Amino acid sequence: MTTEQRFAKLDRTNRRWRWLAGSLGLVLISLAGMGQAQQAPKELVLEKLTISDGKDGATIVLLSGNRYAGILMRDANKKTRIMVKTLPTGTAGIDHFDTAGKRRMEAATEANGSAKMSHFDTNGKTRVVATTLPTGTAGINHFDSNGKQRISVSTDVQGMAAVSHHDAKEGPRIVIATAPDGTAGTIYQNYNTNGELELVRTLP
Repeated sequence: MTTEQRFAKLDRTNRRWRWLAGSLGLVLISLAGMGQAQQAPKELVLEKLTISDGKDGATIVLLSGNRYAGILMRDANKKTRIMVKTLPTGTAGIDHFDTAGKRRMEAATEANGSAKMSHFDTNGKTRVVATTLPTGTAGINHFDSNGKQRISVSTDVQGMAAVSHHDAKEGPRIVIATAPDGTAGTIYQNYNTNGELELVRTLP
């Protein structure tokens, strides 16, 4: 084999090695890119995110702003049915809506530690509210269609249990109670000529 033939063979060998090295480099770069693409981002910051099937079905909307955060769940008719919320006041709650978009129930905890469950009629009037106060007192209040409190049921931390019936002016007319010592009684009240409530009689 002549010297020129040896140089030609060596050049062909070098070209093959350079091609293999280049191909291997491309493979390594592709693998590195795939690894980076599979890594989830550490943080994603948005003001609003809508999740939908793209076929006019139910949707979920996540949103925040002005110290408010919420999750809206909407049905196929675009009506909000459930809303999870945190308000700037410190209240956090879940609202339930009917098919007409009317709010019918709210479960909430307030900044002062109170926990409430409220029921609303189709006109948006509060009809029933169950409350537990930070002090430990618990009660249920019933309201008429005009928003007036008519019945109140409560138990406090001292052990007093009572049921009060109110008139359309929210005046307590009948109070049935059981004291911590076991004493039970009924109080009846009526309005005097000055329009003030006064005791009519007490039953042991």
